[in-house]
Amino acid sequence: GLNYEHVVKMHGGNFTSVKNWEEFREAISASLNGRGLHVVEVKTDRQENVIIHRKLWNGVSQEINELLKKVQ
Repeated sequence: GLNYEHVVKMHGGNFTSVKNWEEFREAISASLNGRGLHVVEVKTDRQENVIIHRKLWNGVSQEINELLKKVQ
């Protein structure tokens, strides 16, 4: 629920909030081609992110465990 736009602009930066991949690509391209501070906000669903991150970390953990078994 926080809004960073005012803080970014107060420091002379450019703030962009994106809603889809096309807007994201455009905002990143503009930031790479521009000068100064650029903040690109991507709003996400926190609960969905937690689920995705847990699945990723479980997969990484399993791969590390398999690698350690081979090394020992």
